[in-house]
Amino acid sequence: MQQGNSTNNLTYIIPGAETVSIVTEKLWEHIGNVAYFCNHEPILRLCLEHMFCGSVMCDGNVAARMIVGYGVPSDVANQIIASVYEDIEYKVSLVIGGIDPTHSYHFEVSALGDIRLIDLGTSWSAEPSEDLLLKEIALGLDRGDWYPEKFRRLVGR
Repeated sequence: MQQGNSTNNLTYIIPGAETVSIVTEKLWEHIGNVAYFCNHEPILRLCLEHMFCGSVMCDGNVAARMIVGYGVPSDVANQIIASVYEDIEYKVSLVIGGIDPTHSYHFEVSALGDIRLIDLGTSWSAEPSEDLLLKEIALGLDRGDWYPEKFRRLVGR
């Protein structure tokens, strides 16, 4: 579901029934009906952090260790988490049409597994145009900033 808010940021909502069922289905094979009573919110949060912040900010082993706590062997837990990551990323991509690397995103996960994604729009230009670079150099020279001769020649000074 897509909504707009007052600052023209797009808000997407993914129902918890869809997200929790992904984790439950993967866990059920290994821990049985206990999977229906587990709190999947931390695992979903870690999946989203991995998706939007990358592996530098989110260690996938944290989520795997949560599953090991349910009595699942660590190698199986790693496989489960990898599969959950792929499925959650697929579900998010279906809803928002893919993750744009030039956009900033904010997400919230409710206790029931509902995911609220807010596309904050473009936060920076992925590749600044050459004209913008030349304008910045010219402005810097006007302010009295020092630039190497190579850069000064680019703007004709």
